[in-house]
Amino acid sequence: IDLLVSQGKLEEAWVLASEASSREPRNAELRGQALAIRANLTQVLIAQADAQRAKGQEDDAIATYRRLLSVDPQNPVALQRLDALVRGDRVRVAISDAESALGKKDLDTAEARVRGALAFDPRNVRALELQRRILDQREEVSRRRSPVLMSLQKTITLDFKDAPLKGVMDIVASTSGVN
Repeated sequence: IDLLVSQGKLEEAWVLASEASSREPRNAELRGQALAIRANLTQVLIAQADAQRAKGQEDDAIATYRRLLSVDPQNPVALQRLDALVRGDRVRVAISDAESALGKKDLDTAEARVRGALAFDPRNVRALELQRRILDQREEVSRRRSPVLMSLQKTITLDFKDAPLKGVMDIVASTSGVN
């Protein structure tokens, strides 16, 4: 076990030390050695995963945090950081889907995906920027509506008594802009 530790093979050393400790549960020296190796291995794996994360290697970092959790299933640092990476992965996928939908001018789908991303990470800069772009496009679409369509949305109230039909239709046409 000491040879494996000196060679930097902490995972193999931990497996052997934990097996030895399990076989002799009353041996405090073996138990202490297994715990010390696990603590050292935990520090090494956290540093390795953090470095991978800093380099943008999220998949490798996720794998390293999972290796750490196989050694120490209740490690709060690994649990929290793994959760953040998985959440971040979901956010990236949702933002990518939203950008794709926005490129296709599908504003409803894009907005739904951005809302999903913001539900996971409300301060995500990319998602907030995308939400602003969607709102800008919605405003642009509403401004580009043709005047005829806008005039068809007007409500007309008519109160004619004994008026000829031709006169009523002339007034409707001039008010709505439709011939």
